[in-house]
Amino acid sequence: MEITVYVDKYKRIRYDFFKWRYELELVNKVVLAFGFACLTGLLAQVRFYLPWTPVPITGQTFAVMLAAILLGRYWGGISQGMYVGIGAAGAPWFAGW
Repeated sequence: MEITVYVDKYKRIRYDFFKWRYELELVNKVVLAFGFACLTGLLAQVRFYLPWTPVPITGQTFAVMLAAILLGRYWGGISQGMYVGIGAAGAPWFAGW
């Protein structure tokens, strides 16, 4: 019985923290999605080389996860679709400028 009280409290805190995401208008959501697409493009240029592997870790992974957490799965996915679309349209952020 006591565990359900804590679970309900956690759900309420989580909802209150992300409530702004549900109350935004469509224009604001599109602007945020575009901003996270640009952030993903910029952080894709940041590379961390690890000594045990020749494959670097990029900041792009962090930006994708941040977009998913803050925007949610729907608008986070739209932002990454914008990232791919803008890159396909000619922005040079896929191959290191």
